[in-house]
Order: sequence, then structure tokens, then C-alpha cells
Amino acid sequence: MTFHAKRWGAALAGVLVVTMTGAPSYAGASSSGDAKVSAAVRAAAAESSKITFWITFTGKANLGTAASLKVKAQRGAAVRQAKVDTANSTQAGVRQLLDSAGADYKTYWISNRIKVTGDSKLLDALSARPEVAGIEEDKTIKLPEPKVETSTGPNAVEWGIDRINAPRVWNELGSRGEASSSPT
Repeated sequence: MTFHAKRWGAALAGVLVVTMTGAPSYAGASSSGDAKVSAAVRAAAAESSKITFWITFTGKANLGTAASLKVKAQRGAAVRQAKVDTANSTQAGVRQLLDSAGADYKTYWISNRIKVTGDSKLLDALSARPEVAGIEEDKTIKLPEPKVETSTGPNAVEWGIDRINAPRVWNELGSRGEASSSPT
């Protein structure tokens, strides 16, 4: 049995469980996916009933065809299509599980990831899925405040002039590079 056949078989089994029970089922959830879940997500799940996390998938888009195209617009369109197709195929089973669980999520085809808000049972079910490569926390990154430099006035030396040491030449040699007005 090929990898694709196994994946579709697993997806079909999940559909049958949901269809037969009529309620969200986390069939297949076990501790086998524990290695896929970051420690920060596990800690957040222990502290709260609802957590937000990112799912990364194993599937990678084959960009070989796009690389061989000569026209930039065609290359870009081929890359986009390959990434969309990969995301649609690798995320299908997980999206179906998320829909049946009523989870809040957003898909991202460009990175083949899904941002999910759910509970620890859903987390366990997702981590047990073979197409899931990893589950990471939703990090907030604080950007540093921009450094504002002010000049001392209209006669201030511009940074580029200062960088080439022009003020030193002006002071030591007394020359500012002006053409002399007297004939030599």
C-alpha cells in the first residue's frame, strides 16, 4: 500500500467514525504524537481549556516544474499552484477533523500550516495524525522600538559624509573640495 493510499484510508476511516457517531470523534488520539507537540504547547494545554497553536505538515510542494519556467509570471503562478495543491491535499484530513470538532482555525497554503484554537483532546488527536509534522505555540514577538536619530539642525553633517571621514579632511587639510576662484 502506498503512502497516499494509507493517508486517504486514514482520512476515510476518520470520516466514517464521525458519520457513524454523529459527534466529533478524536479516534486515533494517543500519546504516539507527543514528540510532535512542543513543550510550550503542552504547558499551555495544562493551564487552559482553550489554546492556540500552529500545525505544520509533512508535505512539501514540488517546485521543480516552476524552476524550469523562463517567464517570471508563469514561474510565480506555478509556485503558487504547487503550494496551494500541496496544502489542499495534506491538510484535507486535519481540516475535516477540525470542522467536525467545531474548532476555530485558519489555513495558510504558503507555509502549509494551520493556526488552531482548541482543547487538549483536539491537540492529542491532531498530534497522532501522520501528516502532522509538528505542533508549536503561537508566539508573540515584540519588535524593538525604532531608533530615531535627530540632526542638530540644517548645518549638521549627513551620516554618509561623516562615514567617509569628510569632516576630518575639512579640519586637518582646510579643504572642503570647492574649486578655487583664483587662477593658478
